[in-house]
Amino acid sequence: MRIAHLPSSYLPDSLGGTEVYVHHLAEELARQGHESAVVIHGGRLDAEQLSPLYHVERLPALPPCTRAELYGRLQREQPPGFAEFLDEWRPDVVHFHALTLGAGLGHARQAQKRGIPYVVTYHTPSFSCARGTLMHDGRSACDGRIDPKRCAGCVLQGQGWPRPLARLLALSPLPHAKLPDGPWVPRVALKSLLNTARSHWQEFMNGASAIVACAGWCRDVLVRNGVDPAKIAVHRQALPGPTRTRTLRLPLRKDRLLRLGFFGRFCWIKGPDLLLDAAARLRRQGLDVSCELAGPIPANERRWAERLLARHAAYVVYKGILHDDALRAWVRSLDLVVIPSRCLETGPLTLLEAWDEGVPVIGADLGGIGEFLADSSLTALAFPAKDTGGLAARVHSAATWSRPAPAVQIPGMHELANSMAKAYDSLLVGSAA
Repeated sequence: MRIAHLPSSYLPDSLGGTEVYVHHLAEELARQGHESAVVIHGGRLDAEQLSPLYHVERLPALPPCTRAELYGRLQREQPPGFAEFLDEWRPDVVHFHALTLGAGLGHARQAQKRGIPYVVTYHTPSFSCARGTLMHDGRSACDGRIDPKRCAGCVLQGQGWPRPLARLLALSPLPHAKLPDGPWVPRVALKSLLNTARSHWQEFMNGASAIVACAGWCRDVLVRNGVDPAKIAVHRQALPGPTRTRTLRLPLRKDRLLRLGFFGRFCWIKGPDLLLDAAARLRRQGLDVSCELAGPIPANERRWAERLLARHAAYVVYKGILHDDALRAWVRSLDLVVIPSRCLETGPLTLLEAWDEGVPVIGADLGGIGEFLADSSLTALAFPAKDTGGLAARVHSAATWSRPAPAVQIPGMHELANSMAKAYDSLLVGSAA
């Protein structure tokens, strides 16, 4: 089969869990005899191919968009170059890994026009959440139901508006289609914008032949928003290779310094500051700990990150960006990995990568983190989101672990790709019928 994968961004321009997932999935599908193309708009045209097993098709960059198009995730113009790609490469299936201007309804319509079935994978909260975190007002996990009025108030509060004023602006009856484009549109007509976005979201989801949820909570959100449960299959994120079992290194050695690690995007939403604040608390309690952090720092959060690192300089080291063998060797050397996210995760891959090296993980009890820990009977290592005291207590739990060393299962990309191939094949059989 020929499969066209559409993420919203890709390596090497953007490094995140979705991009890594697509890369490994395309490689594994190739090993099983299928041909994959990763299709994106723009990016580094001089970038070398990432793998000899598949190719990256770089289409022309998207044209400038209005705010209405950005929030509605649909431009008036057809995605440049995509129709030509479909006609020339002739994929059997299009697999969406995002819902954005660069990979969304405009592309889905072109596939449907040619009778090509498409699959959707729900990777991150931003797939359905306008705020992008599925944390209502930034405080607690949201049920995920798309309600333009409620969502508008939450988005505006997240942009810095005081909660009462955000609620008031969310009641605005102004239709965005009647307003000229400008910065005022998402402020005074956000409910109207999100109503259009919900309509486009429903068309996109209803047109999908199959939907993959990367966690149980993703499936719940989709069903609450009217998606046919029969279309949805839950397939957790996976690492390259076959599914395997690892034994975690617990209890921790208490006769030396405990090294706590964090890796991934170094940004506020991922919570590295929560780890460092918990480390300060642990040190005051007499536990000898240090923190090591690795990962890219977004340009707009660099000053925040630098101030954070300076404040905790006595016991923190920033390792920069680590890749491949260097990353694995560093993770393997840690005592604990901490995942203190402030948003719902579908994996994350960092949890599986730590487990694969035998390193126990302490994580916020949100989304996929909580699901992975609960499924492995490791709820003792889950702490309430944003609770630095709870995080510190879980480190103590790991340091005083009295049960046998736990065994955990690492989902493998070999099995995941095999499941995807079967799903693609069933769509083609149904399409032919």
